[in-house]
Amino acid sequence: MRLIDIDKIEINEKCIFSGKGIKDFLDAIPTAYDVDKVVERLEELKRCEESRAVKYDEAGKYDLMYICDELVRAYKDIIRIVKLGGIKQQ
Repeated sequence: MRLIDIDKIEINEKCIFSGKGIKDFLDAIPTAYDVDKVVERLEELKRCEESRAVKYDEAGKYDLMYICDELVRAYKDIIRIVKLGGIKQQ
């Protein structure tokens, strides 16, 4: 499943779709957000947490370092999901 901008769809009265035609039509509609920009921003946030984790490690604040490490793992998962377009891989 992905987000599409319904306002960018133009359908006239003669459009008739069935089966594969609907899927092909919807697949041709661009995603409603820029995946690369979203991934870029998530990568920035991940790098910030990686940097914080190093600082907390150096300061001996291991509980806070652990939290940052968990956030980094979460960002990695989120980035993977966004790149896949929300499609679950086996």
